[in-house]
Amino acid sequence: MTRQRTIRQHIVGQDMLDQRSGGQRSGGQRSGGQRSGGQRGPRWRAARLVLSVVLGMWSAFLLPAQPAQDGDDILSALEWTPFGNTRLLAGVAGYASGPVSRVWRHADRSVSIALDDGSTYTTVDFLSWTASNVEIPPPAGTAPPPDAPRDAWLVLPHPTQPMVVYALGHQVYRSLDGGRSFAALSRFRGVSLLGESLRDLALNAQDPDDLLVASELGLWRSRDGGLSWIPASDGLDNLPMTRILAFPEGTRGLVVQQPSGALLEWLPGAVHGWRFRAHPADERATDARASGDFPRKPAALNGFGNRLTAWDAVGPNLYVGLSNGRLLASGDEGRTWRSFASPDSGAPRQLIINPADARMALALVIDAVGQARLMRTLNGGLFWDDLSPATTAPLEAIAPDWDHNAIVLLDERQLVLASFDFRGAAPPNPMRQLARAGLPDGILDLRTDPSGTLLYAVSQRHGVFYAPMPSAGGSRKLRHAADLSQRPAAPGDLLSLHGAPVRALRANGRPAPVLATAPQATQVQLPYDVTGTQVTVDWESGAGAPSQSRLTLQRVSPAIFLHPDGSPFVLHADTGALVDENLPAAPGQRIQVMVSGLGAVRPDWPAGLPVPAEAPPQVVAAIEARLDQVPLRVERATLAPGYTGIYLVEVVLPALIDEGLRELRVIADGISSNPVAIHAAYP
Repeated sequence: MTRQRTIRQHIVGQDMLDQRSGGQRSGGQRSGGQRSGGQRGPRWRAARLVLSVVLGMWSAFLLPAQPAQDGDDILSALEWTPFGNTRLLAGVAGYASGPVSRVWRHADRSVSIALDDGSTYTTVDFLSWTASNVEIPPPAGTAPPPDAPRDAWLVLPHPTQPMVVYALGHQVYRSLDGGRSFAALSRFRGVSLLGESLRDLALNAQDPDDLLVASELGLWRSRDGGLSWIPASDGLDNLPMTRILAFPEGTRGLVVQQPSGALLEWLPGAVHGWRFRAHPADERATDARASGDFPRKPAALNGFGNRLTAWDAVGPNLYVGLSNGRLLASGDEGRTWRSFASPDSGAPRQLIINPADARMALALVIDAVGQARLMRTLNGGLFWDDLSPATTAPLEAIAPDWDHNAIVLLDERQLVLASFDFRGAAPPNPMRQLARAGLPDGILDLRTDPSGTLLYAVSQRHGVFYAPMPSAGGSRKLRHAADLSQRPAAPGDLLSLHGAPVRALRANGRPAPVLATAPQATQVQLPYDVTGTQVTVDWESGAGAPSQSRLTLQRVSPAIFLHPDGSPFVLHADTGALVDENLPAAPGQRIQVMVSGLGAVRPDWPAGLPVPAEAPPQVVAAIEARLDQVPLRVERATLAPGYTGIYLVEVVLPALIDEGLRELRVIADGISSNPVAIHAAYP
């Protein structure tokens, strides 16, 4: 059962996931990419109910297991899940979005806007937007009167009440005396409430107090003559992104880059929207969490300006694609460059370095006639081979699976999983075709997460989506169910075998309970009494071919359960609600942490059996917990009542804590878990 599938489909109450992501999105409706905005579900009070949400990936055990098979036709399409939403928290009058260049009203009272790419959308209620082909009218306005503000470049008298005049400059201005004097309306303490770049203004002929302003941060509306403002394009997906810069890890969330070079981050436990982490004009960190390992665009790329069309970096190794078709590579952080150009090559669209061998990289290049070409280098960019596959539609993006000699090719109609010898001379060989249903147009980046089990797609305007990484043939990946890592295993651990489902598993020669199967994964629990320094997991597929995978075995190997957005499964002990941005942990509060890998319990408990609600077995190992290195009082450490193989560690927070994102760890016999981020605030 793939992790994101079970969390999304088998939780008790879909509203939990919607609250975490700030409201459901339609996931790429091509008529405007509408989403529901920010509707929230009811708050959940019962601890047992929320525990079902937290452990949703394991509640799938209640469902009938699907027959194990090893064919490549198990899935006809990937199930794409929106990551977060397309809102931006930018310190302005409300939820911001991407740039809107023009706004105008129609005689039928509908409103149209134009985006920077020239596309137009129309609405009648500001809740749903429809793609339209309406003609963009010429800019309205009159010459600024002598007494207009010096920065005013657009002046609009109201069509029925000429004494009411609005002006647009560094902010919005209003005059009630025909333009002899103006009042400023949209800045507070030097900060614009609508964004620094105001682009257009539209008035309501029936109401002089109703105005619309287009800006770099979306569309804004005032119904009281500019005294207050609300976002007016909240129903339209319009948040420009170009590529993923970093995946969630510890207190860092998913980081993406915008066309301007600005970085956006979806914090672990976020609910409302994305936040700026850096701006191209100010590369300084914006909060205390940004440290030396925080991703940012390498300084060596700044000199390329608008010629830069694609880049990737691993350590000191940089690869760059320029608008003239040239591919550059550097092994010394950009101090020296190797250059390559091929005839008729166009602007590179995507560059991906093999993290295990930076001399190897792939480039997706759009040639002079608009066709996509797949290029590969094995010598650090000295020479690039054209290994373009035979496709019927132009490629939009690629995602290599370096460890399994496979690659995902995305075109406008489908995804193709292909075998690919990255060191060979042959192009990718298609093995499996999947419909791209649920994925919007305009995908600019396609990447696998560090675990190799999730596939992420970045849309030009519709945000980020993720799906299980498809597999074909007999390739499988053994990962920890809690955090999808390859950390050492421990007795009683919950593991996910990603790939086509299997029918039987053994751990060090002993049967291991298969808890659930799905088209892309098998969930298994190690026996509590497995011993040794290594665990070998053997399995049989539907075709009967045995195979195996190995992990180092330790007495304990703690891991806190994580959602794909980096949010840990940590509960308020008194209500059972998840700790997140909406419901942060408070000083002195008891919280419950859902953990895997704490090893043996007392009394002994059989693997694969749910734990009783009364007197659950206790963890044998010595358990500690720390919040930002401050020791916490551990109230109890047991198997989680009602569930299989999951541990519950209850701790008490200090009476004094810093607000914001705090780092939490659980430590068993001196071995630390993965660091996770929890939101903390005073009530």
